[in-house]
Amino acid sequence: MLSNSTPQGGYFEMLTIISQPFMLSTMTSSLVSDKEKRKAQLRDAQRRRREKLAQGNRHQINIFLSEASITLLDQACKKYGMDRHELIEQLIHDTAEKQNQ
Repeated sequence: MLSNSTPQGGYFEMLTIISQPFMLSTMTSSLVSDKEKRKAQLRDAQRRRREKLAQGNRHQINIFLSEASITLLDQACKKYGMDRHELIEQLIHDTAEKQNQ
């Protein structure tokens, strides 16, 4: 409701009420564009990952880990400056080497 106390106060309230649909549509469109940007980024990352896989002699596998294991893996990756796949491959090769000795 508009207050009739001052003409200026009523004007600002009316302006606020009138501009709300515009503000909401602007906010909604920016959210949509942010979602679309994120989707595009994910598609690009997936494409690059597939291209890397195709270049080498690698295959993608999926594993399930507990939250605690994921945390430990991420900490080790940060400590050694490696990606998850690099660290896991290194651990596999190190384990195989130790077993062959």
